[in-house]
Amino acid sequence: MSRPAMFAPLRRLSRRLAQVALGLAVALTAGLASGSPALGEEVDPRMLFGEDDRITVAPETRGWSPIGKLVFDEGGHCSGTLVSPRVVLTAAHCVVGYTDRSYYEPPATFFAGYTKGDYVARSTVAAFWVAGGFDYQGSLIGTQDGADYAFVLLADAIGAKVGTFDVLKVAEDDLRAAARGQWFDVTQAGYSGDREEVLTAHEGCRIVDHTADGAVHHRCDIVPGDSGSPMFVMVDGQPMIVGLISKIDMTGPEVISIAVDSRSFADDLTRFIARYDGGGSRSSADTPGDADDTRTAGADPTSEQTAAAQPS
Repeated sequence: MSRPAMFAPLRRLSRRLAQVALGLAVALTAGLASGSPALGEEVDPRMLFGEDDRITVAPETRGWSPIGKLVFDEGGHCSGTLVSPRVVLTAAHCVVGYTDRSYYEPPATFFAGYTKGDYVARSTVAAFWVAGGFDYQGSLIGTQDGADYAFVLLADAIGAKVGTFDVLKVAEDDLRAAARGQWFDVTQAGYSGDREEVLTAHEGCRIVDHTADGAVHHRCDIVPGDSGSPMFVMVDGQPMIVGLISKIDMTGPEVISIAVDSRSFADDLTRFIARYDGGGSRSSADTPGDADDTRTAGADPTSEQTAAAQPS
């Protein structure tokens, strides 16, 4: 069922871009006006489930340096995670142009293990791919919750230095067990807009429901800037991504935080890495097939022409 009122996408916008977006999309007005806190500002308490359970984490002390900050030329940021030497997993709405939604506006640089201006490694963005079923407006009204994912191809293979996270392709039985509290503990970690100079994490947050289109509802404390950040579990001491943060539905009496789960993106990710990052997929999905098209920065998303994975 469509949900026509307010959704808050969790990309952290520059103030100028936020003002532009306010004039273009009524559905975003409240989400941007109250949901894009600047560094040090208080967040909308509706985005938090009771107390604020986010803690500050030094990425290198946890082995979480593959989590990083995707920064845009015009300001603002999203979060993302290295899943192979050159590929970053993030949210599709992180590469949608807010000034003109007829084209894509990808981030310019990825900083892995970012903390207060320092980072473990950095790379510029060479190209990107957006889920074939993603439509920005459809995502806002809740008709495409499972399609909000994208893969960013970096110019440099910094994952070889920093490390990468694996992806665990969840099954519906896993998600049902998670909703009962009978599955792995879930952690979310990203660069929240109100604390964007450090990595924050909510450990032990819960998946509470899942949808048929490859999304989950959860109780992780998230704010703008956390878009594209991973939800992961620890398996044999290794972090395994099970979802990525998408948006918050603030339309009804109960706030619903939504993430895309790995049922949606694991197979596409395997194919993408196999084609554009020399094979060696970090996903537990099935055998790779032909990769879908990869769009270079600034490409027209309506074009069916395949673009080479090269810098634009």
